[in-house]
This record gives sequence, C-alpha cells and structure tokens, in this order.
Amino acid sequence: MRRPSHLLITTIAIVAIAAGCSGPAQVTWTFPPGGGATAAPATPGTGSPAPAPSSGPVVAADEAIDLEAFDLGFTPGAIEVEAPGRYAVTLKNIGVIPHDVTFPDGTTTGPVDAGASATVEVDVPAAGLTFICSIPGHAQAGMQGTITVKATDTAAASPSAAADDHGGPLLSADVTADPAAPAHVTYDATAPALLPGNVHDIDLVITESKMTVAKGFVQSVWTFGGTVPGPVIRVKVGDTIRVHLKNPATNQLPHSIDFHASQVAWNDEMRSIDPGKELVYEWTADYAGVWMYHCGTTPALHHIANGMYGMVIVEPKEGLPKVDHEFAIVQSEWYLGPQ
Repeated sequence: MRRPSHLLITTIAIVAIAAGCSGPAQVTWTFPPGGGATAAPATPGTGSPAPAPSSGPVVAADEAIDLEAFDLGFTPGAIEVEAPGRYAVTLKNIGVIPHDVTFPDGTTTGPVDAGASATVEVDVPAAGLTFICSIPGHAQAGMQGTITVKATDTAAASPSAAADDHGGPLLSADVTADPAAPAHVTYDATAPALLPGNVHDIDLVITESKMTVAKGFVQSVWTFGGTVPGPVIRVKVGDTIRVHLKNPATNQLPHSIDFHASQVAWNDEMRSIDPGKELVYEWTADYAGVWMYHCGTTPALHHIANGMYGMVIVEPKEGLPKVDHEFAIVQSEWYLGPQ
C-alpha cells in the first residue's frame, strides 16, 4: 500500500512584471511612463502622453526648483515656472531608500541617499517637462511629476497636459518567443530534506541578472541565491536560523529580506542593505507551518514580482509523517513580453 504525498504550498501574489536591473544613472526602466519601449522618458509633444504627476498642489518657481523625494513620491509633484529657461533643480531625499530625479534628456541627479541632496541644471522649454525617479519600479509606484510654463492657453503651451493620461497607450501585445534565447531551466519541485542540527548558517547572495523565465523569454530578474523562487529552507520548531544576506557591490539596488516565519524587529533584521553590504538575520522557528519569505525593500511588490521570494518549511519537533513524495510549490507569475 502506497503512502500519500505531502504538498507544501506557499502562495505569493504577483502583481507586476520583472523589471530591468540597470542602474539609475542609465535612465532605463521596464515600462517607460507614457508607454513605448524607449530608453528615456516620453517628451511632451512627441505623441506619448506624459506620466501623471504626483499628488500635490501646483507650486510656482522662479530660477530655482526645490523637490523632496519620499517613499514613494515627489513633493511637489506639479511645478509651474514663469517662463522657459534654465533652472537649478535641487532634490532632497527625505525617504529611507535612494531616489533620483531624472529628466527626458537624461539629466539626472543620480541616486541620492536618504537624508542627502543633489542639484542639477535643466532647460525647461515652453512645452514643459516631465520628471521621474528612474530607479527601477519607483516611477511606476508614483514617483513622476511635471514642470509646466505659465501660459494663457495651458493646453497649447503643454500638449501633454491636454492628453488623456489615464495610463497611456497599451504596451506591445506582441509576445513572441526568441528562438535564440538560452534554454529554460525548470525548478525542481521536490521538497528538500530537513536541515541537520539545531543551528543553521545559511548564505543568501542576492543577484541582479538576466534569466530565461520561460522557453524563449529572457527577462532581468533579482534573486535570492540565483533561482526564482529562492531556495526552500526546511527546519524544525526550536531551530535557530542565521541567514547571512549578501548584496554584492556589482548590484545596483538596495535589497532586504523578510521571513514571515520569524518574530524580529522590522527595522533591524529586515532593513535594506546597499550594494557591497551584508546583514545577519537571525531568528528562531517558534511555530510549525509553511511560510513565505521575500524582499521587503520599497516598493516591495516590485522586488517580489521581480523574483525575490521563497518558502520556509518549519516542521513540528516530532517531524512530519513519512510519505512517498513531497513537493514544495510556490505560486507566482511572469508576464511575458517586452521588458
């Protein structure tokens, strides 16, 4: 008589597609505001609607423009200047993660750390300008804004202001596999064995790289340990788990980790670490169950959707009943198509 199988499942809601891993100074992103697979923001008057500005009042400016970046938005998000010309734009980051301000011609402050500020000069034409934070995922999360020039006929002075900007045109619907893409490596769903001992030191190295996520489709992903989902960690109640989280200096973005099986301070073990940094996340497995872990760096949904998630199995102290087969399944999604 055959024994049953264990099916261990953790469900992760994925609401965004994998994004590019380019650095902020390169002015690239997965889905440019206003649509179109371009490497720079849509410029007002080019036919693509400009991104909707962050919420907030229209603020007048003369020769200098002051912006504050918070997590995740700009204040003010809509700025009005008296006339076209060259303006100094100062960005002060009052958030807890790096941000930048980037304009359609590529002018950017570059990443500005929390608590710091930076200034650039930009030419504002009569048609006005849009601006975004170009760090992957931040523009899509709301870090977009506009600079307009005061005029009697606002629509004439800024064509983008008259456009229907409820999300812009549809992204390309052409989902065609690339026959030259590297082979797709499937993820083995067999549940791993219980880790031996009572204390477990685990290295998790964060990667930002390209991966074939389905046959013929290569996307830029962020991972824990080079796989999506990340490695399954299997322990028992009472065990101590000591995760050495490493964000190599070759990466572009800060990352973090949040174990739903743990009970630790969010502002300690769960804090984001910059490229080149390491963090020890130590916790005790107090409750049996199947748990999610993921990157919690803002915007968390973007980091999760880009591949940073995995499963923890915590067995009861007495263990689980013996079965013929065990499978560990993590539900997630990829939306195939252009980056």
